[in-house]
Amino acid sequence: MQSFRFAIAPFPALVLALACSALTTTAAASASASSPAASSASSSAHGTPPPAPPAEPPPLGKGTVVVCVGCDQPFDAATHQELVKDLAKNPYVLEMRRAQYFQDTVHQFESKVHFDNCDFDDAEAYLTELFGDVRRHADEAQALKAKGDKPGVEAAVKAAFFSLGQALHGTQDFYAHTNYVELTAPKAARIDAIELIRPWTQSGRDRIAALRTQGLVSGFVWWGFPQKCPTGSPSHANLAKDSVDMKSGKVAVPNLQNLSQYKVAVFLARETSLKLLGDAFKTWPILKEVNGENVLFDVLVDRRAADTPAGT
Repeated sequence: MQSFRFAIAPFPALVLALACSALTTTAAASASASSPAASSASSSAHGTPPPAPPAEPPPLGKGTVVVCVGCDQPFDAATHQELVKDLAKNPYVLEMRRAQYFQDTVHQFESKVHFDNCDFDDAEAYLTELFGDVRRHADEAQALKAKGDKPGVEAAVKAAFFSLGQALHGTQDFYAHTNYVELTAPKAARIDAIELIRPWTQSGRDRIAALRTQGLVSGFVWWGFPQKCPTGSPSHANLAKDSVDMKSGKVAVPNLQNLSQYKVAVFLARETSLKLLGDAFKTWPILKEVNGENVLFDVLVDRRAADTPAGT
């Protein structure tokens, strides 16, 4: 059985260079111009859709988690600091973190990428597609290893970690952008008693299907596409829990020692991210072999504009 130990990185500024910033900027502009949501929203009463957020990830901060996959002991302070320094130079985990922010810039208007607009089926299919990409890159790395092509292996593993970062983004957004916390937290005796949903698996998809019959929805984003929520569904601004300052994020859960819904969402997103990485490392051992057992990632990444008053 795999176990995980993690810590929140306290380090201030570490600005990560974006290798393909020009490509990302071009793709973001193209996505904004060609997206059906963008063209329809810009001419609607809601006004102009928000601009794409910066492509470059922010410095490592409070939302950054350092994880050891398969470790039985927690990090001490000195080990944690050394790990952060090492991982700050690790090309694979930095590519994974870059991908988390890439989703907000290049796929800003796509509901399936963020579990927005009740687009559950497409979001699940998208995660399945991303895991297919991870498999393809990992298999390529394994084949190149057999040929002794070390640069090729490194490039393939780096591509696999990018796809993992994209999958992390959507998996975490399930908790931040739906009412799953509202449906489950009030009934929980402890925060770790809340069921973790793994939408990259069939059992996770089945669970989401059952929850939808019990009222599971995600927030309405007026500039996102497609829009599948029933009339009267809450807006993204009213439902999202990407930060403690958001309306839903501020709400306290009395039976969980008045933890905010934001903190509940963070816990669930973090724990599910660990499950995702554990599954990936177990399924494709070459990822762990090349990268090592330690990774870092951010939790609840969403730098898009929440919603304007007109969209609520």
